[in-house]
Amino acid sequence: MYNVLELQDNLLLTGVTFDMTGTSNNFNEFKIFNCNLTGNLDLSTVSGTLGGSFSVANNPSLTGITFSSSGNTHYSTGPSTTYMFFNDCNLTGNLNMSGITGLSTSFYVIGNNNLTGVTHGPSVNDITTYLAQGVDLQGTHDMSMLTGLGGRVTVIL
Repeated sequence: MYNVLELQDNLLLTGVTFDMTGTSNNFNEFKIFNCNLTGNLDLSTVSGTLGGSFSVANNPSLTGITFSSSGNTHYSTGPSTTYMFFNDCNLTGNLNMSGITGLSTSFYVIGNNNLTGVTHGPSVNDITTYLAQGVDLQGTHDMSMLTGLGGRVTVIL
């Protein structure tokens, strides 16, 4: 089954509530972009796969995302491009993605001036583009758990 959540181009949308406790949902596409999400997006009850395409880009009032601490997997869906986009939000502090394993292909976190860190979960998958730009990463940015990291890696503060 191919599962898609796509909410886009709705500037009146300020939040989305999920209650998926006790279920496992596998999303091939998970996109909430060009909206006006405000505060923290709580994905802590979403377990299963956040694979293929994941985007929360262009939500200028989004300050954080809480992922499930157990069992989110990001995976490649074959020859198609897979990505995680966190562009042009207002993510603040550390983006904790330690519960997401298997990051693959592309990771973008651009234009989040208050983002001071990203904590990744382990991945052996190929990551060909890793772009952190317009952020305020501080201390040590640990990417050692991304053993498939290669291609273009760019970190510009």
